[in-house]
Amino acid sequence: MKSRIALLAVMTAIAAGAVGCTHVMQIGLATSPARVTRSAGKRVAVVFQEPGFKGRYESSTDGFTYVLEHAPGPFIAALQGALRGVVAEVAVFRGRPDRSFDAYIYPMLELQITTSFVVKTCTARYTLVVTDATGREIARRTEVGQHRFTAVVASGGACATALQEPFDTVTAWVLPALDRF
Repeated sequence: MKSRIALLAVMTAIAAGAVGCTHVMQIGLATSPARVTRSAGKRVAVVFQEPGFKGRYESSTDGFTYVLEHAPGPFIAALQGALRGVVAEVAVFRGRPDRSFDAYIYPMLELQITTSFVVKTCTARYTLVVTDATGREIARRTEVGQHRFTAVVASGGACATALQEPFDTVTAWVLPALDRF
């Protein structure tokens, strides 16, 4: 019983001392070329539009605030990498595109960190939508990834891990839709 009380006292002291701490997360996403074979002449716009995809994500739990700034950056690099060489052009927009394209890709992201006792969980919900030039939806898929962590400094790695699997699954399933029209 004394050891439980001591552990609780130590954890309370740690939490009290950490109240107000902010941790900025860095993530990166690995990617493979899209399995797209009949879209070499298509011009594609990747559109990061709020509220579906924010420039900054913030989640607070147990006195810690986790921040992912410049969130589109890793997604821009990964999607451009996946489409490079398989379509004629990939342009990225933070809002409404200024000219017409053959296809539009709309990434959406929800990111949240929660706590259950000392274990924290980063949950990422990633959606990708492809529309044609008329706005008709061609494909949509959403996947959720989770990764647990205990060390506060591991939050970026945990969220990168939580994001990678849904990103891979959604991208592999949705991008081939470019060949359907």
